[in-house]
Amino acid sequence: MSSTPLTNKQLVAIWWAFFWRATIFGAAGGAATTFIIAFLFGFAGAGQLPMTASAIIGYLAGIPCSVLALRAALSKRYSEFSIDIGGPERQFD
Repeated sequence: MSSTPLTNKQLVAIWWAFFWRATIFGAAGGAATTFIIAFLFGFAGAGQLPMTASAIIGYLAGIPCSVLALRAALSKRYSEFSIDIGGPERQFD
């Protein structure tokens, strides 16, 4: 299979597909984990420490969300090109 170098237009399309997905997925995942932890510890009256912990855990939740966003951006069918990583025998599930 032949390959061609990315043009700037294609690169921006891939970056944009990743960027907006990572922003939405990360915000949703971070907000959900932060809300759950803050809600549970809030009822326990635990003070400020759980708020700090929930912010850190919410931030860390953004990491797998960004991996999912990258997978989605690389699996996307673009109108003018396609991305093939590893040849036809290896595809994302």
